[in-house]
Amino acid sequence: MTLDDIKRIDPKGMYTWIANFPKQIEEAVRIGKEAKIKLNVKGVQNIVLTGMGGSAIGGDLLRSYLSEELHVPFTVNRYYTLPEFVGKNTLVIVSSYSGNTEETISAYKDAVKRKARVLCISTGGETAKMAKNFKQSWIQIPPGLSPRAALGYSFFPLLVMLGRFGFIKPKDKDIKETIQLLKKKSALFSNPESPENAPLKLAERMKGKLPVIYSPVEHFDTVNIRWRGQIAENAT
Repeated sequence: MTLDDIKRIDPKGMYTWIANFPKQIEEAVRIGKEAKIKLNVKGVQNIVLTGMGGSAIGGDLLRSYLSEELHVPFTVNRYYTLPEFVGKNTLVIVSSYSGNTEETISAYKDAVKRKARVLCISTGGETAKMAKNFKQSWIQIPPGLSPRAALGYSFFPLLVMLGRFGFIKPKDKDIKETIQLLKKKSALFSNPESPENAPLKLAERMKGKLPVIYSPVEHFDTVNIRWRGQIAENAT
């Protein structure tokens, strides 16, 4: 298989988005560090990230990655309303790549009604408008991607913000190592003619088959979900 073959069966450009993922992470980290956020998190007793699809998966990764470090419960919500425990001591993270996701906007209104503390992240849309109207914090991320390809933007700015808020220790060293590793892997795996291209070999083995993905629950449950989601949405 050549690069032209990949582009022919990948009209939306997922190949390019994945190959450029290390750059996306670098940009996402910069956004998290430079975001001007005024939010009082003193006394926060729990965190709820509300979102759907590709916007929610970043929250799932945060939850599993930080499960042994966070001292407050972290929940991901995918419904029109928030869990009953949400109140004034809850930090609600409203995550919608487009900013217009119906379920997420509804949950956002629920958060306002319950006087929760709100942090929004989106490219714009209704989420940005509401954040401005309610004078709540908003992190702006770049548009132009499919939400499932914007994982770096839905994960890393929030990881940085949790460090800025003091919920976790800053992850600068871990992030730097991750970017360096992904740059090496991107250079290797983006070449379809490389004999060491393990993802391509795996894809060829899976062709015409129905894979079953399983994993341990601790830390890898979200990785499992991500694998299944990417296979289902990107397979041809």
